[in-house]
Amino acid sequence: MISRRSAVALYSVTLAIFAAMTPLRWWLEAQIGKPYIIPDLMFGLDASTLLDFQTAMYMPVGNATGAVWFMRLHTYSLDLALPALTALSFAVFLWRTGAQLPSFNAMEHRAKIVACIIIGVPGMMVDYMENFQVAKLLTHQDMPSAKTASILSALTTLKFSCLVFAALVCGTFLLATLKHKKNL
Repeated sequence: MISRRSAVALYSVTLAIFAAMTPLRWWLEAQIGKPYIIPDLMFGLDASTLLDFQTAMYMPVGNATGAVWFMRLHTYSLDLALPALTALSFAVFLWRTGAQLPSFNAMEHRAKIVACIIIGVPGMMVDYMENFQVAKLLTHQDMPSAKTASILSALTTLKFSCLVFAALVCGTFLLATLKHKKNL
């Protein structure tokens, strides 16, 4: 079982990476000199919003462009680690809270592992698909179009739906654990 200290460290690192994304965006906006909307945070995108993002990302920043910095500091670092750490955080939370519930403990070990994986991994996979679409947009493999906008909007909606579902399951486990402790 994962210790409380290790779980808290995992949750803290996950939260720190999430929190680092906003100052990174502010820094990049200051370097570019133009605000932009990150496509993986917005619902109902259109091609003109994506074109604005792509145009902002092609502004020079030092010896590179905003796209190069965005890919280095966001796509290939923070937003590569965050989905995996979030999925792991959900799995660890479920494992730790479930260990206090007789029904969860009655399950086979493999079934517990599969249940924990099913909760966190879908959101992670959708986030990576979304990041791939944004990367294609930034590397000119995909020009902004209504199709690209609808794909990114659908992936964003699906990502947040997976995260909300995982959070609801974790909340349910937490409430069940609290009720179980109260009944003891």
